[in-house]
Amino acid sequence: MAQQRDFHTAVIVAERGREEAQAEMTRWIESSRANLSADSGIWAGLMRKFDKNSKRNALLAWTQAHLTAYPSLSVSNFSSDWSDGRAFCALIHNIRPNLVDRAQLSQSGCTQLAIDKAAELGVSIEPSIFSSSTPDWKH
Repeated sequence: MAQQRDFHTAVIVAERGREEAQAEMTRWIESSRANLSADSGIWAGLMRKFDKNSKRNALLAWTQAHLTAYPSLSVSNFSSDWSDGRAFCALIHNIRPNLVDRAQLSQSGCTQLAIDKAAELGVSIEPSIFSSSTPDWKH
């Protein structure tokens, strides 16, 4: 009789443990979905705001909107228009004017400046993207 009671108690404890583990897994899955949904929501909002049907085109439109104050820069792609570092520096200047002197945007050496200033913002730019006059837009 005592063994049967102990076995019954063990089954109840195991069942509660399973229920708790399942509830924790459900919370974790929902949390993951919320994070993915937030990211998807940001992209969806950006695509809607700029009336674009792809993330790439929405990001390009966002970039262009943030670079209108720099008439000497024309950004129509994610490759050759970024190869000299000026677009990166202008974007950094637009977001954090204290990090980049606007006069530096017309000088050579913007690639290293872009790498350095992006690093100050916690963004890593791979120097090799500047090694070609037409960098790979996917990077």
